[in-house]
Amino acid sequence: MVFVRNRVTRSATGRVAASAVAVAVLASAAIAVASVSSGGAGAVTSQASPPSAPGSYVSLAPSRILDTRSHLGASAPGNRGTVILAVTGHGGVPATGVAAVVLNLTVTKPTGSGYITAWADGAAQPKASNVNFTKGQTVANLAVVPVGADGKIKIYNFSGVSQVIGDVSGYYLDGNPTASGAFVALAPSRILDTRSRLGAAAPGNSGRVVLAVNGHGGVPATGVAAVVMNLTVTKPTGTSYLTAWADGTTQPKASNVNFTKGQTVANLAVIPVGANGKIDIYNFSGVSQVIGD
Repeated sequence: MVFVRNRVTRSATGRVAASAVAVAVLASAAIAVASVSSGGAGAVTSQASPPSAPGSYVSLAPSRILDTRSHLGASAPGNRGTVILAVTGHGGVPATGVAAVVLNLTVTKPTGSGYITAWADGAAQPKASNVNFTKGQTVANLAVVPVGADGKIKIYNFSGVSQVIGDVSGYYLDGNPTASGAFVALAPSRILDTRSRLGAAAPGNSGRVVLAVNGHGGVPATGVAAVVMNLTVTKPTGTSYLTAWADGTTQPKASNVNFTKGQTVANLAVIPVGANGKIDIYNFSGVSQVIGD
């Protein structure tokens, strides 16, 4: 999980999300916030020169830097296997000065049901997931992955042999972010798991979770406008959707994760944080187990 520093003016633009395609829209909204210039907090302006402030986002033309089917970047990870992938110096990402990369991760032709987790090389493996899948399924999800001091990331595969594809579309600059709207990368951390009542209990039919995010998982207690969270639904008892938004504000007519009964689905979300440091997560139908990294 990551967060955007300091509170900024928010608009409704780009807040509607549905399935994987809308993740890119949400991520773009966060990227626009992270690229705020001297025009003022929340004022998105064009930039004549590449951003240089710590925490700024630099967009790239999408480039494939990992495809285990052809051994590009790495070979397919096996059961409990880990891929070590060099990201700096590849796909337009510079060799130095990178805090995190924006990577679309795709799993295809997995021989078992499981998940993959991506994190910075040299750091402890987090208890988190980025893509969840069943045997033979092709699934993609956007991820913001912190980069190790050696310019590499790790990708862990839980079960079977999985073909993994990684397309990089941008990166965040390293350093100590201080400007309003700047992005701060964190090691992935699980702050919500309703299966064990971590953070909250499972929301029921038309139920809502109120989750404290400030002061948890490396997010500071104050000065946070939004968090980037990978939301996963598992073992839902009905076909439904989740909507996440800032606590204390009106529930939007939008969705972050859409799913059918019994399905496990993950999606990246950029969620504004309420003045009290909390977010709300609404479940439309049935009882859904929800995980937030």
